Amino acid sequence: MKRRQFFLTTGLTFATLRTGQTYAGDTAQNSTPSSFFVEHDGARIYVECEGTGTPVLLLHGGLGHMGWFSELRSHLSQQYQVVLVDTRGCGRSAMGFNGISYGQQERDILAILEQIDIQQCAVIGFSDGGIVGMRLAARPTILVSQLVTIGSRWRATHGQAMWKEFDRWSRASLSAEPSRFIVEDYDRLNPDQDFERLLRLSVAMWQDDGIDGHPGDRVDNIRVPFLIVVGDRDPFMSVDHCAELRQRVTSSELLVIPNGTHPAYRERPDLFIPALDRFLNKNKY
Repeated sequence: MKRRQFFLTTGLTFATLRTGQTYAGDTAQNSTPSSFFVEHDGARIYVECEGTGTPVLLLHGGLGHMGWFSELRSHLSQQYQVVLVDTRGCGRSAMGFNGISYGQQERDILAILEQIDIQQCAVIGFSDGGIVGMRLAARPTILVSQLVTIGSRWRATHGQAMWKEFDRWSRASLSAEPSRFIVEDYDRLNPDQDFERLLRLSVAMWQDDGIDGHPGDRVDNIRVPFLIVVGDRDPFMSVDHCAELRQRVTSSELLVIPNGTHPAYRERPDLFIPALDRFLNKNKY
């Protein structure tokens, strides 16, 4: 992909993720949410829970925060107990001394679910959040009852063509429109105030196919109902990459959002929300 086209498409992606609704207190909710921190592996991780019923865990994408799920949270909390996490180093969560990796995020989520006494839950993950979701679903113990990923790679090498672009990203470059809100949200929320470190470690994580990286062949261990969602104009991954995952995981189905980019769930809620509701209701546990 030519660099100019890459930045034009990612610009549209960033614009869609911009939200003024960040946390529970920002807008009226369906029930009074609870918020708390979980201390794990040297980091203080921020969690919110809202609603009652079967638990559904929402995991946001890289450099983001739980506010990226504001509309989806409002919808799901009418029927489910929604659990949202600002992953390590993002939103209101500290980085800690261990840095970040998909494996570390997986271990953080396990500690959080244990603390709030959830033995099993559905997982909906956007981008990085979906990668963590796949790692959780591939574990030998059945923690994940249903899995939904949105714009999530299962191999790092699929995104290799973009690595040079990621390496060019900096606080200065992302502080310009249309991505400026990402840095502004971080500065407003995060206790560490070290965006360059978060970015540097995130770029390394996006390129990691090691034991703590993308799930890779471990996706063959996923047995739970699995909805793979991708926009047909996603600049970070291809429909073919998701179609290959669909072939490898026999319990999966593929939803391609027409004219959708990376956060297709926010761009086309008219298609995504009904498909999600059907999937969750069809595969209730």
